[in-house]
Amino acid sequence: YKDGKISKLSRYCVNLFASANPADKHGTRIPGVSHDQAAQIEMRVREKFLGIGPDQDVVAPQHLLVSPEGKVLLSVCYRVTVGELEWMFVTALQKQDPSFEWTISDRMRAPKRLKMGYEAPKATATKIPTKEEIDKIIKDLRKGRGAFKGNMDQLSTILRSDDKAAIQFVGSTLKSRWVRGGRRTSILEQIGRMSPKAWYVVLKDYIGSRDEDVRDASIVSSGKLAESKLASALKKQLGKEEDTKIQGHLIRALVACSPKDRSAIKAIGKALSGSDVDLRMQAIVAASMLEDRKAVVRFMTQALHDVSGEVRSTVAWSIGTRREKDLRGALEMRLQSEKDEHAKKWMMAARTCLEGGDGKAFENFLVDVVGDKRERVGKDKGKGKKK
Repeated sequence: YKDGKISKLSRYCVNLFASANPADKHGTRIPGVSHDQAAQIEMRVREKFLGIGPDQDVVAPQHLLVSPEGKVLLSVCYRVTVGELEWMFVTALQKQDPSFEWTISDRMRAPKRLKMGYEAPKATATKIPTKEEIDKIIKDLRKGRGAFKGNMDQLSTILRSDDKAAIQFVGSTLKSRWVRGGRRTSILEQIGRMSPKAWYVVLKDYIGSRDEDVRDASIVSSGKLAESKLASALKKQLGKEEDTKIQGHLIRALVACSPKDRSAIKAIGKALSGSDVDLRMQAIVAASMLEDRKAVVRFMTQALHDVSGEVRSTVAWSIGTRREKDLRGALEMRLQSEKDEHAKKWMMAARTCLEGGDGKAFENFLVDVVGDKRERVGKDKGKGKKK
């Protein structure tokens, strides 16, 4: 929120910071807004825009852009990048005033979870555990090595906190002989689904693991945390990774953590020139997160003519979810000659997004077409702040 461009855009809006927890330490980040004020705003937002009661848990963070008349123009649940927030501000302002001008930056793109208007998230929010709850869980888990085996639910609870003791406990537990193979992989996957960025220190230790499943789980979760401090470890592993499936996940994770990284851009170009269809699809997914508009346009334009219909479909997903208007012409030209009905369907869905429609057609694309693991309901669970 302190970014220069975001600050400038915010001057065109009335900005309300809402916190579900009046004791939230992060509430002090907004000068002049007390914890109590943030809590009162949160209650009004619940009532007016979210349609939920005062005792119901709320998924957070959420961002809502609302018209002066009180209509939700667009909204996004969970974390967004600065470039995605910039896109949201600009798009909402232009919906209100089509003459509003703004120079498109390299980082600007639509959030993948974007909703035109507001739609209640499918996930059920779960409260972040208190310090007292974390200390009790750790004490219970330390009672005996065997006790750990039957307490995965308790472990999942502390994974939602950024408490240092919780991070240190899980980090040391992962190194024990009681947690190997599938159990270690499962914990690393859960970190990607529900943990704050502070957990990057745990993932970093397994990016170069000899166990392929453990290595892959750590890399995929690194991409979900999108912590820039993981970029160097990911880059190092990318230079020596031989498994093509993991290579694709590495490229995606590296771009998520460092969206301007030149080695990642080079790796995407190399993958798109290779013979492995799955790797080319992963490269396009990675390219969709780049904060280098010229590279994005170059890669997407090239891949629209890929011999694989699945790769072309993935390009359509990227154009649609990014709402990349610079590629509208290339998409239309490809549509005229596209003979693969599957790819054509996705290109039509991308066109709908570019015309301002919703992106519901793409909601399960990464799972159904690209092959990502289906995530459990409740990713990024928590109670916290909304804007």
